[in-house]
Amino acid sequence: NGALLWSVDVTGQTGRSLPVGLRDGRVYVVRYTESQNDSLYALDVMTGSYLWTANVNVNLYITETGVFDSNGDFYVYGSGFKTYKLNPVNGQMIWQTNTVPMASGSAEMAIDNSTQKGYTLEVIGGISYLWAIDLNTGIKLYNHVVPDLQPGGNVPQSAIMVGTSGVIYVQLTEDNIAAFKDAGTGLFLNWQTLISGNSAFPLMCVGADSSVYVPSGGSILRLNPITGDTMNVSGPITQGG
Repeated sequence: NGALLWSVDVTGQTGRSLPVGLRDGRVYVVRYTESQNDSLYALDVMTGSYLWTANVNVNLYITETGVFDSNGDFYVYGSGFKTYKLNPVNGQMIWQTNTVPMASGSAEMAIDNSTQKGYTLEVIGGISYLWAIDLNTGIKLYNHVVPDLQPGGNVPQSAIMVGTSGVIYVQLTEDNIAAFKDAGTGLFLNWQTLISGNSAFPLMCVGADSSVYVPSGGSILRLNPITGDTMNVSGPITQGG
């Protein structure tokens, strides 16, 4: 009915907070205070009471959301160019791995539970990489250079995603989409679109059948997950719609 159930100020009126995950009775909240000690908390979703404070710090402008694996373990980008795997029961770090995200919104790890691998986008020395990471150990396994996703201009701030077929989808510059396949020993490009645009904000999503949805020319396109071909086009979305 919209009634306020509880309210918690995790910043002490010195900043802002952002919920970054919700699972198994816990809501995960980041405290942003313009400091190097911004924290991650777990609160009881029914009462708002504190359950734990993570023993890692998070990044003021990059940490926007976390992801879960099928066991409920929590993965989140933190300060110091690292991605953390956390125990959801006590907030203790299970492992950390070095990651250098391109922009806010692009730091989230994508997870394939069937292979126990995670995927991250990184930029090192002006070159963009898609990395495969072992979810059990945090060890980086192999990478693929993504030449059409380079720093400068409107770098897409869209998280990468994994479809049910194990294909990894990456939003590129100009709103193009690329699909990569993990062959177990390396990453390979399956297909790439030629969509024209150039928006810096999250614009891609993947459906339950792995179809990819992306805007183009004021409409929404539905892409074939195997070929990248356009299967459906929505009607034009009016301004403000």
